[in-house]
Amino acid sequence: MEFKKPINRRAKPAPVAPPQPKPLPITPAAKPRTSSLARIRPLTKRILIIAGIIIILVVGGLLIRLFFTHSAMLSPKYQTISPGGIPIEQLGGWKRVSPPEKDPVFAYSDMIDGVNISVSQQPLPVSFEADPAGKTAELAKSYSATNKIEADKITIYIGTSVKGPQSVIFTKTDLLVLIKSEKKLSDASWKRYIESLADTGSASSNLPKY
Repeated sequence: MEFKKPINRRAKPAPVAPPQPKPLPITPAAKPRTSSLARIRPLTKRILIIAGIIIILVVGGLLIRLFFTHSAMLSPKYQTISPGGIPIEQLGGWKRVSPPEKDPVFAYSDMIDGVNISVSQQPLPVSFEADPAGKTAELAKSYSATNKIEADKITIYIGTSVKGPQSVIFTKTDLLVLIKSEKKLSDASWKRYIESLADTGSASSNLPKY
């Protein structure tokens, strides 16, 4: 008698699927953060521009101030004389011929009979006030200006070097005046020029020609 293997009629359990990972929640993309360095750079640039403008304004103001101060130093603060009283600007302007630490002496350039001259002027020194004529004569002697002529009621001392240039010394309207020429001029030419000298700014329309 053949025995058959009993049939197991119990259903096999269905295979269990492995657990699936839960989907991550979808979040909106985060905006990129602006770094603090990126925020500082425009601010720093703006500050530098403002600082540069301030520096330019300050330096510009100082330069303007120095310009006017320098210009003031190149102009005499006392009454001066010129041919016919014309403004010295018409003759090229003033030039200071004395050191900064000394009393101011200013000069201008001109021509007489085609000869270049330099006319320097300064207020009459205090030592001259008691005896202007005597002190002027002493000064003229130191320049070997021994030739004397009269013009406009003043005494003019003229010295002539061997090579021709001349030095002329006199006082007029409370000024001590020294004129130097490149060549020798006649006494008449000197007299005519010195008589034409008048307070600057009171120009005459009948200015003599030299």
